[in-house]
Amino acid sequence: MPNELPPLRSRIAERLVADRGPGKKKLWVLIAIPLGILAGLACLAVFGLYIWLARGLPSIDWARHYRPPIVTTIWSGDEQLIGEFYDERRVVVPYDRIPKRLKQAVIASEDKDFFEHGGVSFTGLMRGIYQTYVRHTRTVGGSTLSQQTAKAIMASVEGEQSVRIRSGWPGVRRKAREFILTRRLENNFDKEHILWLYMNEVYFGHHSYGVQAAAENYFRKNVWELTLPEIALIAGLPQAPSKYSPFAHPERSRARRMYVLRRMFEEGMITAQERKEAEAAPIQVYSVQDIFRETAPYVTEHIRRDLVARYGNDRLLDEGLKVYATVDLEREHDAVAATIKGVIEADKRQGFRGPLMQVKKKDWDDFIKKEQAFLEGEGKRDEVIAALVTSVEKESAKIRVGDQEGVIPLEQAAWARKPNPELNSEYTKITTLRPVLSAGDVVLVRATEGKGVWALEQDPKLQGALISTDPNSGYVVAMIGGYDFEKSEFNRAFQACRQPGSAFKPVIYSAAIEQQGFTASTILLDAPIVADDDSTGRRWKPQNYEEEFKGDGAGLLLRLPIRADRCVRDVRASGKEGEDDLPAPGARSRRPHPRGSQLVLRSVDGARRSRRRRLLEAVRRAGAGDDAGDGVPHAAADGGSVQTAGHGRARRGVGKAGGRKDRYHQRPVRRLVPRVHARSGDGGLGGLRHLRKPDGQVRDRRPLRAPHLARLHAEGAQGHAAG
Repeated sequence: MPNELPPLRSRIAERLVADRGPGKKKLWVLIAIPLGILAGLACLAVFGLYIWLARGLPSIDWARHYRPPIVTTIWSGDEQLIGEFYDERRVVVPYDRIPKRLKQAVIASEDKDFFEHGGVSFTGLMRGIYQTYVRHTRTVGGSTLSQQTAKAIMASVEGEQSVRIRSGWPGVRRKAREFILTRRLENNFDKEHILWLYMNEVYFGHHSYGVQAAAENYFRKNVWELTLPEIALIAGLPQAPSKYSPFAHPERSRARRMYVLRRMFEEGMITAQERKEAEAAPIQVYSVQDIFRETAPYVTEHIRRDLVARYGNDRLLDEGLKVYATVDLEREHDAVAATIKGVIEADKRQGFRGPLMQVKKKDWDDFIKKEQAFLEGEGKRDEVIAALVTSVEKESAKIRVGDQEGVIPLEQAAWARKPNPELNSEYTKITTLRPVLSAGDVVLVRATEGKGVWALEQDPKLQGALISTDPNSGYVVAMIGGYDFEKSEFNRAFQACRQPGSAFKPVIYSAAIEQQGFTASTILLDAPIVADDDSTGRRWKPQNYEEEFKGDGAGLLLRLPIRADRCVRDVRASGKEGEDDLPAPGARSRRPHPRGSQLVLRSVDGARRSRRRRLLEAVRRAGAGDDAGDGVPHAAADGGSVQTAGHGRARRGVGKAGGRKDRYHQRPVRRLVPRVHARSGDGGLGGLRHLRKPDGQVRDRRPLRAPHLARLHAEGAQGHAAG
């Protein structure tokens, strides 16, 4: 029809390009200019938003040269692990050491299209949105393995809190940053590298970052040693480590494992028979070993403080140092055994301080039930436990230890006298239990070899400390800082000051031999002596332990006062009256020092206090006469070394004994002093001593020039190193 109008599109196009007359621009030009400006502004805004969102994201170089926070380990001198320090417990494992089935399990359960998509699965994202926000059936995540890897990297670099934001604009910003990092990973690395990053970076719960740490913590195995049921359990954890924890929620963990096995079967990765056997396998996992507290807590804590002072806390927790200490773990165990045994025996000599509490008879059944529940759980391995006294006779007391009945005979509680420091415990043993215990008392007991027979115990109030060094190198081979690290972390071996007492004698006699020409046969006079202390203006008159003197003319060979506690002769050995040139014992140079008698006044009788380690080093140098120099200058790890394990830095020695010659010990003194100490007899500081294990076997036999030790780990005492 001639009057029919053209289509609207044609008419609009004609109007846009039509000539509007001289000097007028076409209509499309007038529209295109503002649209172009708006498009440019929008691009700039998007680019600015991208720059703002991407600011502070981990660099791709971080993933290319992968150096995540890893574990710092402390090793004993006999190459046994004694401590770990970390923010994230991670052990990086190469890609080819990760089992193929573990890779398959993770892909099947988390992202079956991992090798097809470009980092973001839009179908998975839409499916998650539909299930979570439309149907409200369950919360479904749409993140791919690449996105989860990006999220784990951000958590490691920026902190866990940065990836826990889920709602509002902060949640949108976090997701956008995660998307940007995901695309960067996909553009710079192949899928195998991204999967390797995922396997080493993601959190698997139970203090485990990465599959190797998870295998160690859950199953105490290497990752390449895992079975199919163990692989399926680990592969199901990253989605919700707390929710599927085999410790807190074993049934959920089993259901999640079955889901992973089903997905692997559906993807053709395992057979029906393998799936059936794996689903039927029981879940057997292990709690994380507290190596720090169970091995040598005082040693490890002392090393930690030293490392923080040397390298800083961040490097200690993040850079995977390998620290080699000088402590021998077997000697350390023996040392703890001896220290605890000595503390307990000394505490018992003071008497029995009474029961822990008193329980009314109507509450006995409730107490017994709670005690039994404790013994079946946390107290399963305890050697000393609480017991309820049900009746008391003259020579025995009946007790209940949970559901068990037992008896405390008089001979196993003979030490339980009333505390009285004026009485000798050897002659005040109790002859009846009736004044000591009563029905309803709750006391500590320890099982004996007899069936149903228990020994009365009590928690010591005393503390003890012990430090042992190698007399030749000066390295610390064992150290105990207290009775119980859980109750007191104060290290009495390295931090406490005490009176040196007779332990200072070797230093005094070494100086006398060198400076005054004394020999092992020099006669020392046991007669009163008076000295003036110039620093205080006071007069001092030393006394012997027996508060008596042998009298004028009574002499004693120089080698004997070490055994006999004759303090006046020690003063005479420290310097002839009027001589002021006695060098400071243990010093390396002949610096001026006060009168020898004043030295003894301040050092031997305790006016001057000393730290055990410093005193031990001085005694060792005086007795062994070694030229090693520093000995133990800083920490229990001295003489060891520190090495950065996972990050490829050069090994660095720490605190090794120097080779400087010690001018204080001249060659004649080095030959004479050990002989003087060794001949002093069993009762003296240098006497031959036996270091015995708890079974009574002789462990070592040599001159005691520095304290040797032994700990109460004994044959059966596992558990906390401090007891």
